[in-house]
Amino acid sequence: MELSLFLAKAWGIYLTFATIAMLANRKVIDKVLGELNTSIMFFSGAASLALGSVHIIGHNVWTPGYAWVVSLLGWIIFIRGLVRMFMPEWVVKVARGKSVGPWITPLTVLFLVGGVYLLWSSFA
Repeated sequence: MELSLFLAKAWGIYLTFATIAMLANRKVIDKVLGELNTSIMFFSGAASLALGSVHIIGHNVWTPGYAWVVSLLGWIIFIRGLVRMFMPEWVVKVARGKSVGPWITPLTVLFLVGGVYLLWSSFA
């Protein structure tokens, strides 16, 4: 199986089920956001940076179809890792702030749509 197809299937499964769980457990997500601290943010950033680095080195394909979505996810993870490592206090402040609340559901739905697209494209 080619790498693009493998990653599209893996990301499709993860995004679809993780976002459904997030939408079904909104109160838990609110609690998690309230309990974030800079240590958690920094170390989750290190993990994201490592995963994103491996992802973009192994798959940086910008052709039409699902391959560019897979590459975009790798870059999102990489950039998220950088932001969390270099600005953990700011990320915690934003996550705990009242301004993030209205954006959680639309962003989660956006990632759900992306996950369903990857599932549909890779398993069809």
